[in-house]
Amino acid sequence: MAEERLKHYHPAQYFSYTVSGFTGALRWLTTGANGAWWFDPQAGGTQTTVRWRHAFHPRSKWAAPVLWLLANVLWRGYMRKALRLAKMQIETPLRAPGGPAISA
Repeated sequence: MAEERLKHYHPAQYFSYTVSGFTGALRWLTTGANGAWWFDPQAGGTQTTVRWRHAFHPRSKWAAPVLWLLANVLWRGYMRKALRLAKMQIETPLRAPGGPAISA
């Protein structure tokens, strides 16, 4: 993608963004997309429920069914993988270069 812009941001609660200028196959199917993520603390602040929404804008009525399939099958898997990787990063203790874990 060529451009991603943050639209709204509320620390530790919500952010939304737009994406445009897709490359590869998506450039033939969409003019852009909107996305939003919500973070809801659970279990006394030790867990967080994450919800997201995305909406792609089809380039034409002919592209819409293919775009729908990609967005609802492939993109959902992509977003789940991104969430898993983010969770791993958050839960990995910080380490000083060559040193022990740093507690935050």
